Amino acid sequence: GKHMLKVIAIDEQLRVIYEDNVHFDKDLPEFKTQGGVYIHSDRLTITSPVLMWVKALDLILEKMKSLGFNFSQVRALSGAGQQHGSVYWKKGSVQILKNASSELPLHQSLKACFSVSNSPIWMDSSTASQCSTLEKAVGGAQHLASITGSRAYERFTGNQIAKIYSQNPEVYMETERISLVSSFAASLFLGAYAPIDYSDGSGMNLLQIWKKVWSVSCLDACAPGLEEKLGCPVPSHSVLGPISPYYSQRYGFSPDCKIVAFTGDNPGEMIKCVRFSENDYVCTKILNQSH
Repeated sequence: GKHMLKVIAIDEQLRVIYEDNVHFDKDLPEFKTQGGVYIHSDRLTITSPVLMWVKALDLILEKMKSLGFNFSQVRALSGAGQQHGSVYWKKGSVQILKNASSELPLHQSLKACFSVSNSPIWMDSSTASQCSTLEKAVGGAQHLASITGSRAYERFTGNQIAKIYSQNPEVYMETERISLVSSFAASLFLGAYAPIDYSDGSGMNLLQIWKKVWSVSCLDACAPGLEEKLGCPVPSHSVLGPISPYYSQRYGFSPDCKIVAFTGDNPGEMIKCVRFSENDYVCTKILNQSH
């Protein structure tokens, strides 16, 4: 479920050779979440602390290391994150992410990197007014659906961004990148901002689903200068690049380990699937079936 971070490692024959999870409420009690989330007093605003997700990743990798897991054999790594959640990186964070000291758990390096400390997630329904604004801006619900594939939904990321911009414009202005939970998790492994993939990007009310580019009219209706904060979307399962040196130094990953674009999983748990096979296609198929 949404309450945990789960890791699965598979070998060339697609056998599961390692499986474990970190339970947010139980294993990270200091964040005081219930079901991995905070339900705010309006009962509509529902968020998760972004540092809890980072710390969960630290915990799971530390545990694998202490159990003697051989990270050097991992050829490729991908995963899925709960759809519709968003993460707001503060200006200058990409340098901190890129240069994180392998002496420290990642959550310590990234402590001051987020302009919004509690990320709106898929259960959040506090954006009704932003939804109607977006629909009006593009000429109605039907027209929005023809552009983005859906009418405006409260949990969809464009509307969540619009709410942050209207309530805290200064917080929005100091944000240099907005990630989805999936591209956020990929960014942690890449040591750079990972792009949003088409499949998860389609849950934002922002992507022109036929042309696979951001819709300018939708972006403009949500917040100014949004395109550069989102980066260019990419096909799901694109190879994004090699793993960040942080993981080679701290855990012994091979510098050649490839990071494959993470995607959304609705309503989704955050899964890291570590993959050994050369055959990307086979893995992709298996991963899709394993949810």
